[in-house]
Amino acid sequence: MFARKATLPVLAFPVTGQGYIAALEGWRGVMALFVASYHLYSLFTNQQFSTYGYLGVDFFFILSGFIIARQYEADIATRRISFRQFTVRRLARLYPMYIFSTIVFIIINAKILAPRLLELHMAPAVYYGKGPQVVWNLVQQALMISNIGGMIAPWNGAAWSISVEWVVNVLFFILTLGFRRV
Repeated sequence: MFARKATLPVLAFPVTGQGYIAALEGWRGVMALFVASYHLYSLFTNQQFSTYGYLGVDFFFILSGFIIARQYEADIATRRISFRQFTVRRLARLYPMYIFSTIVFIIINAKILAPRLLELHMAPAVYYGKGPQVVWNLVQQALMISNIGGMIAPWNGAAWSISVEWVVNVLFFILTLGFRRV
């Protein structure tokens, strides 16, 4: 008597959309500034302007994970993006800031921290090594792995979060590709 309506198949695991959410990107920027301010304030004053500075990093990571999953999950799960394309896109976002922050820290260390510590008869803030050690440290810095696992004293200790984000991005791609089905 009544015609049955055709129904679309239901996805067992719906894939996220690719919409840009300006408010979340804005909050991510606010948290990045909060974390940078936290480090700079403590670097120059030997005090903390907040005992909860680490929460900025946590909030930033949560927002970044949500945004990255939203932007890339569908493309990875449906095989519209390769590992190479994903890697190039993520490195294009992360690497410039990583290199910039490392260069800024090297300058701060050489021009501000090292002279101050030498006046106090203390060791320099960061030891860059000599000869082959400098080259090995430079390679680890360039690969964004020096801040992971305490392999060396990183030239920019605050950049550990960028290194971790890079590793988590690679794991996200591998896990999404391997276990996410549409």
